[in-house]
Amino acid sequence: MHRLWTMTLLAVVGGCALAAAAPLFDYSGIFPADRTNEATITHFLLLDKPKRLAFRVVNPAGQPLPEVRVVEVTSSSDRSVSHSSAAGLTQVELVAPGIYEIKVGTTAPPGKEVAFRLEVTDAGPVAAAPATASGPGASTGTSSPAMVSIPGPAGGLGSGAPGPATASPAPSAMPGAEPPPALNLPPAWGAQGPSTQAAPLSSPSETVGIPVPGSAVPVSGPASEARPSSDPIAATASGTVNPAAGTPPTPAPTDSGGWGAQLLSPAGGGFANPFKPVEVRFDREIPAGVRLEDLVQVFHLDAAGRERPVAGSLVPSGPMGIRFIPTTYVRGAVFQVRVFDPVQRRQIGAFRFQTLPELLLKTEPAGDALRLQLSWPEIKDLLPAQEGQVVQLGDVIIRIQGKQEAPFEFTVTPDLPPFGNKDGIGFQGQPFQFVLTVPRARLPQTTPFEVLVLARITDVPQPLEVLRTTVSDLPGSEEALADVPADEDEAKPSPATPTVGAPLAAAATAPASLPPAAPLATSAASPGTPATVPPPPPPPEPIVLKPVVPMADPGPRATLEKAGSFKVGEGGPNDFMAWPRGLDWGPDGSLWVTDSQNRRVYRFTEEGRLMKAFGQKGRGPGMLGLPIDLVVTREEVFVTDTAAHAVHVFSTEGEFRRTIGTWGTRPGEIDLPHGLFIASDQLVLADRGNARIMRFGLDGTYRGAFGTRGEIPGALNHPIAVQGTSAELFVLEDKGRLQRFSWAGKFLGAVPVTIREPGHMRLDPWGCLWIADSGANRVVRLDARGNVLLALEAGEGARPWVPTAVAIRTDGLVAVADGEGKLIRLYRLKAP
Repeated sequence: MHRLWTMTLLAVVGGCALAAAAPLFDYSGIFPADRTNEATITHFLLLDKPKRLAFRVVNPAGQPLPEVRVVEVTSSSDRSVSHSSAAGLTQVELVAPGIYEIKVGTTAPPGKEVAFRLEVTDAGPVAAAPATASGPGASTGTSSPAMVSIPGPAGGLGSGAPGPATASPAPSAMPGAEPPPALNLPPAWGAQGPSTQAAPLSSPSETVGIPVPGSAVPVSGPASEARPSSDPIAATASGTVNPAAGTPPTPAPTDSGGWGAQLLSPAGGGFANPFKPVEVRFDREIPAGVRLEDLVQVFHLDAAGRERPVAGSLVPSGPMGIRFIPTTYVRGAVFQVRVFDPVQRRQIGAFRFQTLPELLLKTEPAGDALRLQLSWPEIKDLLPAQEGQVVQLGDVIIRIQGKQEAPFEFTVTPDLPPFGNKDGIGFQGQPFQFVLTVPRARLPQTTPFEVLVLARITDVPQPLEVLRTTVSDLPGSEEALADVPADEDEAKPSPATPTVGAPLAAAATAPASLPPAAPLATSAASPGTPATVPPPPPPPEPIVLKPVVPMADPGPRATLEKAGSFKVGEGGPNDFMAWPRGLDWGPDGSLWVTDSQNRRVYRFTEEGRLMKAFGQKGRGPGMLGLPIDLVVTREEVFVTDTAAHAVHVFSTEGEFRRTIGTWGTRPGEIDLPHGLFIASDQLVLADRGNARIMRFGLDGTYRGAFGTRGEIPGALNHPIAVQGTSAELFVLEDKGRLQRFSWAGKFLGAVPVTIREPGHMRLDPWGCLWIADSGANRVVRLDARGNVLLALEAGEGARPWVPTAVAIRTDGLVAVADGEGKLIRLYRLKAP
């Protein structure tokens, strides 16, 4: 069924001001002319207490509109609580607070737009009994009490741009004065056995967003520092970012006349209330004639760390306040708010808050325990760090409740170590995932029982339920469904042993060291024998790289055999965050890896012994913002950094030497550098942002570029990788298109191959292309005509892997980076 999602601005109505049959809210919508016969428009209504609601549909002139009617009212948290009538509902009794979907349909034939306004009125109180509905052919589902409350809406999303007349509530309806209506994000009722459930308010592909909660979070790391104005990612005015939303900001220089401002909403800890606008309050009246857009800016940080304004409307809120009503609340995004004084236009404060991501809950047996996995999608076009989106989960409670036992709760806070054990419960956090392992003894003794996820919402005293699933099968003697590596190899651990206790925000910036020696075995002394001092530990075993003997061309029918695997990291508490993103074999046979999440560069032996690690998160010389790919010579390491819009050059010992390129669009300037390779004495680079292929000398001298942005053959659209032979260049785009060019930029043709979501490309020593297709969970080997010669995929029944990069050594050893498993998987090419 074709559904048209819309969310109109909700006026704030105090509960004490309502009388019977008084209007609650009205919604406006338009059925487009090109709709289907089954098209519906879904609105969302929040209730603070049980109510009997009456519906009336009119046209824009206020006249009754019989061809448009309310056809369904459903609880967003319990789909069994539903009332429907094809002939239209006129009244419905709802006994539990929460969010209800109100679905509107029309009998008017397609071909002409139908505009309407839905008026929702309070028809009086109801008893706490099963909900009922009235109207021709009305049907009623089962009532459920599993709903909780959230403060009332002061603003929301509109199908059109809301104007000041509708967006600005009366002064008496300020945040904190509203009755608390309910928010219930859809819980997920699981089937027996392993289940994966989500809160399906909206799809990422939809153009109209449905608001969901977000959170005011402490600001830490580079984003909390005042950046110089020359930094392309920095704020345009100086000032210190506030440690928490809702508190007065640290003022900028005092020549701003002593102005101050605070964030009234969202305020406090937890995820932001999506049914309230962003509200900034100055400490004095705003002078007349000042443009609101000059005083408040709201923006995201895109994948490159650049500011991207958030679409929405600014409206006054009394003589001292400004409200911002976003057009769309992006789930899991961080919203940055910057405030300027009305006189000098100096920055006087900066805040940020985050929205609740679209959580998925998966439950499965794990030996004599239950494994609970909370995950949420990464927002590809936002900065993959805490300044851009929700990377690590906090302000969430996981509750397990049976019919007889008291509920058991586990609170997820930002200061939890990355992994450990708390009261017998194992936990592990990593980017976009949090896992609990609950032993059988801590679970309810009878089934079924429920697992709930509750989130803390700003301005709400109690956590709110956002997910729910039912567990029907308890773990017992059955074999554990433990995580299996994608190729079912036994992953080799890093030489060092991880420790527990570092906070999630800790950065992996410790210098690399050789693996520690094994502990010495000691023997007990005989009675009466003097104790002996153990001998000093032996020196670390030196690392000797195996010689690399190039192999002959294995031919187009070559196969692969497994050669092992090892973990990516340094054996420290931040290894759980590792995300191997770029690979390259050095001339000496060592493997170099970029870790985009920990902002590190590693050098390993083929056995997985760590030889070198360097890199520090930041935006200064030699620091890494978001390292993507790398290429290695005998003396230097070249690393692309999309956040810095440059290529960093280090010695093989990790000493910073120089930077190639600066951010911009002019010749020689770079925007979002991605894949690269070295041919003779020059560096060839894919500039994703500027849609061009660039060439530099190894000393950084600009030597030229080609590329025209577009979708037609021969044009470039977000190139992410480039490889070349002496005769031609192969350019891969982020949507999977692969094209051939001469070194001068002449289009030579397209390579017909289907790549779902490419992450990396390399050319092997025998002229074949290898592409890591993250979206299809596979790695392919191609010839120049696009024929697939070999495909490496996850083993049957294994946990999906995410191949992010591939590198081929001259002796046929193939390394594949697995972002999901945080592994390097090794294979060896074999001639038939």
